[in-house]
Amino acid sequence: MSYILYLILPFWALHILRRSLFWLYFWQLKEYRFDRFFDGIRANKRILFPVVSIFSFLLVVFSSLFSKIEFSFVGYYLTGFEVLVFLLYLFFGLYSFVLLFKKAWALPKFTFKMVFLFVFIIGMIGVLFFEINPSLEISIFALNAVVFEIFFIPFILLSAGIFQVPIFFAKKWIIRRAKQKMKRLKNLTVIGITGSYGKTSTKEFLSQILSLKYKVLKTKGNTNTEIGVANTVLKELTSDYQVFICEMAAYKKGEIKAICDMVHPKIGILTGISQQHISLFGSLKNIINTKYELIESLPPEGIAIFNGANKECLKLSKRCNLKKKIYSIPGGDIFATNIYESKDFVEFDIIAGEIKERIRLNLLGKQNIENFLGAVACALELGISLSQIKKIAPKIKGSDILMRKKKGKNGAIIIDDSYSQNPDGVLAAIDYLKNYRRKRVIVMPCLIELGRSSPSIHKKIGEEIGRTCDLAIITTDYYFEELKIGAMSEGMKEDQILFLDKTNNILEKLKMYLKRGNVILIEGRVPKKLIKEITT
Repeated sequence: MSYILYLILPFWALHILRRSLFWLYFWQLKEYRFDRFFDGIRANKRILFPVVSIFSFLLVVFSSLFSKIEFSFVGYYLTGFEVLVFLLYLFFGLYSFVLLFKKAWALPKFTFKMVFLFVFIIGMIGVLFFEINPSLEISIFALNAVVFEIFFIPFILLSAGIFQVPIFFAKKWIIRRAKQKMKRLKNLTVIGITGSYGKTSTKEFLSQILSLKYKVLKTKGNTNTEIGVANTVLKELTSDYQVFICEMAAYKKGEIKAICDMVHPKIGILTGISQQHISLFGSLKNIINTKYELIESLPPEGIAIFNGANKECLKLSKRCNLKKKIYSIPGGDIFATNIYESKDFVEFDIIAGEIKERIRLNLLGKQNIENFLGAVACALELGISLSQIKKIAPKIKGSDILMRKKKGKNGAIIIDDSYSQNPDGVLAAIDYLKNYRRKRVIVMPCLIELGRSSPSIHKKIGEEIGRTCDLAIITTDYYFEELKIGAMSEGMKEDQILFLDKTNNILEKLKMYLKRGNVILIEGRVPKKLIKEITT
């Protein structure tokens, strides 16, 4: 092997390492699911065709032409094809180094699973290159490198698929053990919570209320898949607990039923149904039927609780023949009236049958009321009185899952709503900004997995931005034009709604708004560095 190949290998390796880590980050972001992975690619097709892959494709197409040209370099003869390949990797290797220096690589979270997957993929790359070309001839390496570049994504998918085989059987084993353990916990009351939005908030509120009377275990954070619930059961659930609150999520039919078959809920709360993840489900009908799997899994003596403010939930409540409770709408079993919202809390009257109490939640935004009512409806069924709920309500915490206020630089106010993102939550967060009278800014990516409804939903969000905000910075470009059209239709100027995907560019634009009294809403997933740089 010539010293020329020794020279270029580190640049090639650095570039391949960066690409590998990016796709592992993307694979982890999509929860190791092929359906979410492909949907993410459909929403952002340009990541399929990076510049390096385009150049590699052109080099392969014209390889015979370039190979006819020869160069003499310090005693070595190189074809034009080899020279172009080495220049390609010299450039992209240096580019990767610059990004690494700027801490701009997309990195996965190195869990135990991710470490093994990373080692497996790097090992596969090593086998491919050094088994095919053990003597490391320059010509073979150059051709292998550009062909591999073209088929890099299929390679990652194949590697992930191979790696998933033992993971699949390990999951089945874990789930079977969790089912066996649940069968032994005869006196446990299991509450299932599902919906397109509001699941986690309702779970958090309910857990704190029920803790007044019971020893309660809840699934943590957004641990809401079948394997996540199974791990919670095995690692944390003991016979000491009286209530287990289980958040349930799904991206296709049958996934809610699978969780229910494991934990056997006695109470089911349906928080709301929207078009969130419709691109994975295929249709709104499939979403509705999947969420209803929770109610269908309840025993004959079970209790079904529906958010009446959501029209799809209200329709499903009429299908249900179990004991049921409806919350959020006048005439329902539990609803709110006389709502007052401030920058720091909401107050409202709860009506539950003949009983009325004035409630205060020290949380941001009216959207919390709906989720709180779902928790109240369940708590009342389990013997917690409304007067007890009134006492604990001001102490209820939303932790990191809810919108929260942070101190920004130069006296600015930062509203961090970066935990999750769905259309209803985005609209509610923008509506909350109306409590402030100074400059109002929103920083957000476009929403994902909304299928054919994406353009209309983004246009609607854009309209609300145009009515409310002085500046909007959109960090992804999937449906930026729809957001822009909506915002400008409500009077926002073109230079007030911007697509900026680099953290430094966003920070530069935000500088003039980091002033006392101005408010900046961080909506959805944005770089952590951005939040860190604008808060004190």
